[in-house]
Amino acid sequence: MEFALVSPLILMLGLGLCIFGIGINENLTVTNGTEVAAQQLSISRGQTSNPCQTIEQTFVNASPNLNSANVTFTLSLDGQTAVGPTKGASNFTCSSDAQYMIEGANETVTISYPFTASFINFGTQSYTLSSTVEEVVE
Repeated sequence: MEFALVSPLILMLGLGLCIFGIGINENLTVTNGTEVAAQQLSISRGQTSNPCQTIEQTFVNASPNLNSANVTFTLSLDGQTAVGPTKGASNFTCSSDAQYMIEGANETVTISYPFTASFINFGTQSYTLSSTVEEVVE
């Protein structure tokens, strides 16, 4: 009798912890991928003609368990900002911004990823996981 009363509560608590764990995992993945992409871009001066594509490819390689079609990238090179790609697009390009990759210039990389938590009959809640990293171009 007591087990029938307590087991739904324990099951809901366990399921909630699993959903929370998935959210934390995705947040850490976005944060790590953003850091890796920003570091790669900071050392790519003179080696890349499309800094946005460098960020996108590095992030996708560093975050294989995320759906890359849902990722939004923002890059600021020495005050020039590029945003993209649009949802579902595959290429984030800003080849004209390679000229702003000047030694000592600031670069800011922001990457956003949607996360939806759904919990049985309690509905769904959508969040945007976002990470921003600032590096100096070397």
